[in-house]
Order: sequence, then structure tokens, then C-alpha cells
Amino acid sequence: MQTLTYFKNLYKNAFSDLKPLQAIIFKLATAFIFIVLIAGVIAVFKRLLTGYL
Repeated sequence: MQTLTYFKNLYKNAFSDLKPLQAIIFKLATAFIFIVLIAGVIAVFKRLLTGYL
């Protein structure tokens, strides 16, 4: 749990240190990565479900 708090603080500090434009780009990049990961997981589940049905 301590590591999680450390990363949260690191994340907050990264945002506060960045210029507004850089912060927006950074947020968009992280959001994009999350969307790609979620889409990949959904694709894998769909493939598994269709494989078993």
C-alpha cells in the first residue's frame, strides 16, 4: 500500500510540475494507453467466449 501512495504522489507531482499544455498531453497519453489496454482485454475475452461457445 505504501508503494501505491508513493506512485500517487509521484503522479500528482508530475502533473503540478508540468506546464498546462504538457499536462494535457500527458493526461491524453495516459487515457489513450488505458483505452488501448481495456480494448485489448475486451478483445481477448470476446475471442475466448466465441472459442468456447
